Amino acid sequence: MPENPEQVLRLPANGGLDPQLSLAVLAAHAVPGLDEQTGGEHRRPVRIGDRNVVIGLRFTEDAVLLRRVDAALTAEDRPPLSALLRRWFALDLDLEPINARLLRDPTLAPLVAKRPRLRPLESPDPFEAAATTVHGQHVSLAAGRTFAGRLV
Repeated sequence: MPENPEQVLRLPANGGLDPQLSLAVLAAHAVPGLDEQTGGEHRRPVRIGDRNVVIGLRFTEDAVLLRRVDAALTAEDRPPLSALLRRWFALDLDLEPINARLLRDPTLAPLVAKRPRLRPLESPDPFEAAATTVHGQHVSLAAGRTFAGRLV
C-alpha cells in the first residue's frame, strides 16, 4: 500500500529513469489548456474507459508515481491507468541492450552516456498524438503546442 494516501500507483521503470528529463520532455510537449506542471508534478487529463480523469505524475530515479488529483478516480481505474502509464513511458522497456548497441556508435555514444535512462515517450492518447503531429508539421515545437492549445 502506498505511504502517501494521495498516491494511487507506483510503477517501477525497468532500468530506471531520469526524473528531471522526464519532466522536461513532458514540459516541452505540454499543450496549453491540457497539461500543467507545478512543483515537480505534471498534471493532465487522460481517458479511462468512457471518461476523462485528471492525474498527477511525479518521477523518481526508478518509478513513475501516479497521484490522485481527480475525485472521479476509483480503484477500478488502477489496471487501465497502470497499462496506460507503462506504455506511455515505456516502463517495461529494457534499456540495457538498447544502450549497449547505441554505445557502439561513435556519434551516439557520448549522448547515450550522458542520458542512459532516456526513454522513448509515447502519447497517452492516439488521437491526440495524431492531431499534435499534424499540427506540428512544418512549424516549431512551440508553434505546434500553440496550435494544439487553440484546438483544446
